[in-house]
Amino acid sequence: MPNRTYLSGRNPSPYHAIDGAFRVVNGPQVYNRALYGAYLPHIGKRFRVFAGDLPEWMMFLPGDGGRLLLGLGDGRTIKPLRECDRIEARYDGARMVYEMTDPILGPRGMLRLEVLPLAAEAGMVVKIDAPGGLNGLTVTAAYGGASGQTHARTLDPGYTPQEVTDLKPADCEGNKIQAHGEGFELSAGWMKGGRITGQTTMPGTFDVENAMETLVWFQGGAINASDPGSAPLGFGTRPWESGASPANPLLDMDSSAKRLLLVFQSSGDTDWSRPHYIVLRYGDAENVPLEVSVAEQLYQEASACYEQVATTATVNTPSELLNAALRTACAALEGA
Repeated sequence: MPNRTYLSGRNPSPYHAIDGAFRVVNGPQVYNRALYGAYLPHIGKRFRVFAGDLPEWMMFLPGDGGRLLLGLGDGRTIKPLRECDRIEARYDGARMVYEMTDPILGPRGMLRLEVLPLAAEAGMVVKIDAPGGLNGLTVTAAYGGASGQTHARTLDPGYTPQEVTDLKPADCEGNKIQAHGEGFELSAGWMKGGRITGQTTMPGTFDVENAMETLVWFQGGAINASDPGSAPLGFGTRPWESGASPANPLLDMDSSAKRLLLVFQSSGDTDWSRPHYIVLRYGDAENVPLEVSVAEQLYQEASACYEQVATTATVNTPSELLNAALRTACAALEGA
């Protein structure tokens, strides 16, 4: 389990307010930050993206609509971004911003992510910026686990058992995924005809894989299912704080069960002189190639929309905590 002893008040909190946002470095939690999106009239609630200290996200429809996880690959192995040496996360009520550094990115390499719900529809946009390049690596992504679970009270900040929130192969059961050259579609029976579509401006390939054969995306899984010993230095799971590995939740899974996971692999010649985007939508969005101009417009609209929400009321006090708290309060009240 992540170290959450600061909740008792006996240890200082890892979270600090600065420039209107709450900042944490190598924070312990997942899905403790709700980003409120478009209103869904058929259920009378707002769409949400659950984010947190680590760069992985849950689409909440409501009901678990799947998790998006990112990683870096060298052609043989994958390092999930959650295992980077340094992860700085900032939450300002309207968005999550992550800045990551790691030896595999090189001494000056840095990867920056910005996550926002879409402004006018149920969905999310991830802006990926690597101004110094990726040191010969590629971006990989996985999406799946749309179980429909509501996780009632299990997403309360600070009290979320990690075994509940971790993506598990069983979460992928019943998901139907179709990969196209320009993106993918995911559906499940509980969505009642709805579907999730995903696209990116990065050139690359979309594939549908057996979750049991892509264990790197699951906590407790091998780095490379076919050859765990092949991982080079710098690739692997971060040591658990207790010093012992957790029980492997994958050992008792039926490898023949149909549990699908969407996996994307960017091409090695991706141009990182400009940002790239990943866009996920829930509804009837047409799965066509995602033009950079369209992605940028979706990002700009979302950024402007939620900045307006977060600044519905403003204060400028000597207290950074109060300044940041008001922004998050505005976003939470708008989403209530």
